[in-house]
Amino acid sequence: REVRGGADAARDASAARADIARIARKDLLSGCWSDKCDAVAHLLVERACGGASTSAERYLQVDESDDSGDGRFHTRRGVAKQPTTSLSDLAARHESLAALRTLARRRPKAFRGSVDSCVPRLLQLARSTTAPLELAWAAERVVAAVADRGDAARCLELLLPDVFDATPPKTADAAFLEALDAAASRAPLCRLAGLCCARAPAQSVRNALPTLLPALGAACSAPGADVRKAAVDGLVDVYRALGDGVVPKFKQFLREDQVRLVGTYVHRAGLSAA
Repeated sequence: REVRGGADAARDASAARADIARIARKDLLSGCWSDKCDAVAHLLVERACGGASTSAERYLQVDESDDSGDGRFHTRRGVAKQPTTSLSDLAARHESLAALRTLARRRPKAFRGSVDSCVPRLLQLARSTTAPLELAWAAERVVAAVADRGDAARCLELLLPDVFDATPPKTADAAFLEALDAAASRAPLCRLAGLCCARAPAQSVRNALPTLLPALGAACSAPGADVRKAAVDGLVDVYRALGDGVVPKFKQFLREDQVRLVGTYVHRAGLSAA
C-alpha cells in the first residue's frame, strides 16, 4: 500500500512496521506469523535499502539560483554530496531497519531463513558513502545483530565476497585507496568481519583467513583513520578466535609496527600475549 500511495498509506505502513517490532519483542511470532517471517523480512529490506524518495517534501531544498556550474549539488545550506531524501522516506527506512534488527535479535531462528537474502543488501547500504550516515550505521547494526544472535559463520561467508573485492592490489597508491573507500567504505566491512570472527566457530575463521587477512592487512594502511582503526579491531577479533597460532600469519600481511599495534590492543582487551 505504501508503494501504491494514498492518503493513509504511509501512516498505515508505519503502524505495520511498529506492529512487527512489537510482535517480535513480545514473543508473539508464532503460528502463521512464523511462516511469513521471510516475506516480512524481504519487504522490510526492500523498504530500507530502496532508493531516495521522489516526494516533494525535501530534507534539503535545492538552491535554484546557483549558477556556479561546478557540477556539484548546491542547496541553501551549502554543497551536498548526494541527492536529498525526504523526511518521511528517511523515517520509513529507519523504521524498517529497526524492525529488522528486532527480528534478528529477538527471533534469530525465524530470521535465519532470511539471512542469505538480507545480509548482502544491508551490507551494501552499510558501506554506502552516498546514503545518509544514520541509515548506513543502522544497517550495520542489523548485520551485527545477525552475527551476534544468529549464524555468525554464515554471516562471515556472506561477507567474504565483499572482503575480497575490497582488497586493493599491493601496488595501489594513495589516490587509488582514497577512491576505493570513497566508492564503498571498508570500515563497516572490517568491523563486521571482526564481529563474525569473534562469534563464529574457530574452523570457520580459519577457512576465511586466506581472504580475510590480506584485506585487513591492507586496510591497516588505509588513508582514513576510521578504516585503519576498524581493521586493527578486526585483527584483534581474529586473534580472539584463534589465539597465538595466528600471529605468524599476521606477520605475512602487516609491518612490524602494525603487528605491535595489534598486540597492544590485544593486551588492552585482556587476551593472551601476542
